[in-house]
Amino acid sequence: MTQFASQLTNYCVIEISGVDSQTFLQGQLTCDVVKMPDNSSTLAAHCDPKGKMVSLFRLIKFSSQQFWFIFEKSLLPSALDQLKKYAVFSKVSFMAKELSIYAFTADQLPEDLSVDTEVYQTATDTILHIAAPEQGYYLLLTETPRNFIEDQDKWKALHILNGQPLFNAQSQGEFIPQALNLQYLERAISFSKGCYIGQETIARAKYRGANKLAMFTLISDTREQVDIGNAVEMALESGWRRTGTIINFTYNDQQTWLQVVLNKDISLNTLFRLHENGATYQVLANKFIEE
Repeated sequence: MTQFASQLTNYCVIEISGVDSQTFLQGQLTCDVVKMPDNSSTLAAHCDPKGKMVSLFRLIKFSSQQFWFIFEKSLLPSALDQLKKYAVFSKVSFMAKELSIYAFTADQLPEDLSVDTEVYQTATDTILHIAAPEQGYYLLLTETPRNFIEDQDKWKALHILNGQPLFNAQSQGEFIPQALNLQYLERAISFSKGCYIGQETIARAKYRGANKLAMFTLISDTREQVDIGNAVEMALESGWRRTGTIINFTYNDQQTWLQVVLNKDISLNTLFRLHENGATYQVLANKFIEE
């Protein structure tokens, strides 16, 4: 289990509002926006017509006319431009929110932020409680900055522990949502809501077995330099072979943790490395693999 309280300076908040907001987003996003209760949140993706992810974000639904997206900043402006391209005939508006963003594990949550609802708002603060497979956490979106240092390694380690993709601009347009295991996370993908951008590819991956990829966590007991977007090397009887794509990484104490998209049929006993004479990586048992 990890513990931290951190400012998230590389994230931002975009508001989408207007009378057509829910209808518009229902035809764009992978999640079922209509079935989301008010004052709830979920991971969600926006894809291109080929089903490849343009953005991954936390979607907050306050009402059918007001939504917030929490984006990793590197995804902008292309992710926002992609949304706006389809909004020309809808009564929706887009606005960047000037908010500071903080993340806390439960043990580090300030007493004045303790809440028992999924989404809670005051005049200046929005507090989210995120239930997650391994360890839940809280997000604070506030107009009043607080004095917490940035600890991106701990924040990223929590995401990796929970199997949540750390998706940024280097992966835009490369993967369908199932390659990053989104079908197992929260309400990120709906297979019953009807048409949305990229839906045919995403449905084909589920019902016809078209997806051959999954995201795995690889761990070594050493810290070493990692280049996002590069391949890893897989140990074979005859030597080493390049495979997969590194989505993101973090350092957890003296370990290096990688998120890597690989063939979903790999053996969990397979060893990996980043380069010749580098550290070896073991696969963390993956509970998010299709049967």
